[in-house]
Amino acid sequence: MLPGLTEEQNEWLRSMHVAAMDELQIIKKIEKTDKLLAYKLGLATFTQAKIYLELGNFESDPRFPK
Repeated sequence: MLPGLTEEQNEWLRSMHVAAMDELQIIKKIEKTDKLLAYKLGLATFTQAKIYLELGNFESDPRFPK
């Protein structure tokens, strides 16, 4: 968690975490036609979701693996 994080900044990080999880749901659909592209996009998007979670102070999206 970032020290001195304001409530507004924390909310922004939380919303970006949720948005990344939403994007992962879309990427799952790409996997049916292009597994390599889906893997690359998924890895980048999952990494973003993880970083937002680690920087903020909030509960992870329920779709985020434990």
